[in-house]
Amino acid sequence: MVEILSPKTRQLDLVNKKRVYARLGVKELWIIDPEPGTVAVYRFEQSQVDAVEVLFPSDTITTPLLPGFSIRAASIFRRP
Repeated sequence: MVEILSPKTRQLDLVNKKRVYARLGVKELWIIDPEPGTVAVYRFEQSQVDAVEVLFPSDTITTPLLPGFSIRAASIFRRP
């Protein structure tokens, strides 16, 4: 699951939705925060509260759920 934070939905995405996703069995959640340019990765079997990693534009994002998948975090924040 991927959520992109906005000022209007920040609290909903960071608290309420995160709890719902964990309860419904979502294995991984990426929360993209455009303001600082970070991607917080939650893997609910490891922690339902804390991100297991926080990635910055210089990092490459991978996931064990999609073997072989990788994307540069900077490409997420690139604007046309």
